[in-house]
Amino acid sequence: MKGIIVETIFLFALLSIIVQALLSLASFFYYRNFQISLKSAEILKATDVVESVKKGLEFAYEYSFLQAAYEVGKLGGYESSIAQLPWRVYESTNFPSYISAIEARTREFIKEYLDNLKSLGFKFGEVYVNISKVKINIEETSHGAHLGQIIKVLSPTEFWKMEVWFSQLLNYSGSFFSIYDIPNRTVILPSEYFQLYEVANSLFIERDRIKEAIEKAEENMEKECKESSCTEEELEKKCSNANEKFRNKILEELENAKKESEFPIEFIVNRVEIKHEIEKKNSGCLCRYFAAVDVKIDISTKNQYPVYDAKERSTKFRNIKLTFHLITSNDYEKWRPL
Repeated sequence: MKGIIVETIFLFALLSIIVQALLSLASFFYYRNFQISLKSAEILKATDVVESVKKGLEFAYEYSFLQAAYEVGKLGGYESSIAQLPWRVYESTNFPSYISAIEARTREFIKEYLDNLKSLGFKFGEVYVNISKVKINIEETSHGAHLGQIIKVLSPTEFWKMEVWFSQLLNYSGSFFSIYDIPNRTVILPSEYFQLYEVANSLFIERDRIKEAIEKAEENMEKECKESSCTEEELEKKCSNANEKFRNKILEELENAKKESEFPIEFIVNRVEIKHEIEKKNSGCLCRYFAAVDVKIDISTKNQYPVYDAKERSTKFRNIKLTFHLITSNDYEKWRPL
């Protein structure tokens, strides 16, 4: 009888040990599964964060370009106010290297944006930006791509693009993992912004449209203001306030010059210096008119883009302007008072 009791007690003790072992093993696996679940959830959450950032990169690069274009445009295509020069001083011209200026400012804005992601655990390598004009060979694009869509979007055979790339992959790190991905992107840019520079170069560098306006103003002066007056007294009698009339003619011609730009353009005349000279000829006398002007020129995009203005301290849709100034006259040699 005693032996049976001992065996029963031993059996219960053994069963208790087995149950405890099974419970401990179950607790261990539950804890391990719980740990794995937590880590899986953290990795999934991190993956979502990385995907969200990746989706935002292209927009961030585009907005960085727009802000850079806005800032560089205000400086006449120069990267800083220190480097800023008049586009023209009589016969001398200074057309800016605006592409490199925009690339440099875009890079600054991208780096500023990416620095804000560091607190979230993101790391990026050195950023590089290249802006270029691409021409499409229609024959080459006919294979595989829908040619009609390409022509419609790219209007029709060329466009501007911005390539952004980094010295290394982006890295997002947690307590026990690291995620790597490619942050490089190619962004299609608004072509009309670059057309501002092309139009401005055509009108004020390749040509001197302001000089042409002054010459046209002199040509349109009334006959009595140009001929048959050999003294200032005679000129005043036939054409009183001749210089003022010449000034008004110049302003009229500047208004006419606006029509040659496909983009909205404004001329802000900072200063005008005018004189006239009476020259004696065999057949009488001729009055010649000279004008030198310092003009600020604004050319604006037709469309508006979201950009921040430091003076207004606000971000809203605005026209992007190209603003520069030039100094010129209708006679580079005889009249250079500015």
